[in-house]
Amino acid sequence: MSVNTAEISRETLVEELVRRYRVFLNRVPMPALEKALVLAHPDGLIELAKAGEEEPLSIETRNQLVMARMRGKALERVQGRCDLLKSSQAIELLGISRETLSQWVKAGRIVVYTNNGRKHYPAFQFRNNRVLPAIPRLISELGVDPQDIEAMNMLVQHLVDDVACPSSGESSEVVRRFTLLDDPATDALLKKDWDSEIETGL
Repeated sequence: MSVNTAEISRETLVEELVRRYRVFLNRVPMPALEKALVLAHPDGLIELAKAGEEEPLSIETRNQLVMARMRGKALERVQGRCDLLKSSQAIELLGISRETLSQWVKAGRIVVYTNNGRKHYPAFQFRNNRVLPAIPRLISELGVDPQDIEAMNMLVQHLVDDVACPSSGESSEVVRRFTLLDDPATDALLKKDWDSEIETGL
C-alpha cells in the first residue's frame, strides 16, 4: 500500500531522507567524501552519487585503509610536537656512519619513529651532538623492544604527549614529557605514566 505523503509532516520526511542519506554515505569511500566536501553544490552531490555506484570495498580492505590513515595522522601529530630528523641528518648530527646508526637503533640506544618503512629520529633525544643518556635507560626500564616498530612508535607518541609535572608551588605545570628527559629524578614519573597508559590500552 502506498504512503500518502500529504499525511506526513515535512519534518518527518526530512528526517527519513536524512536517515537514508546517512546509510548511503556510510558506504561511500573516505576519499570521495573528502572530495565532495570541497566541491560546490550540486557538484558535491554528483560526486557522491558516482562514488555510491562503485563496488563497495571488503571489510578487510576498508580496515587496512583506516589503519593507514590512522598511521598518517599519528605521524602528523608527532611532527607537530617535535622536530623529526631524517637518517642522513641524524648521521650528520651524531658524526657516525649509517651502519652505526642502524646498530644503535637495534640495540635500543636511540628512539626512532617509523612510518611506511621510513625512519624518523625525534630531535628531542639529542643534546650537544650526543644521545641523551636517558634514552637507552628509558627504553630498557620500560621494557620496549627496540626492534618492535609499533612499540617504539608508541614510545615516541608517549614522549610527545603533555603531562602535568609537579612544580615548586601548589599547582602543576603542563609540559611535554620529553622535556623531562634531562632530569633523572623524573624517570619514576615517566615509567608510571607509561605503565598506566599500557594498562588502559593507550
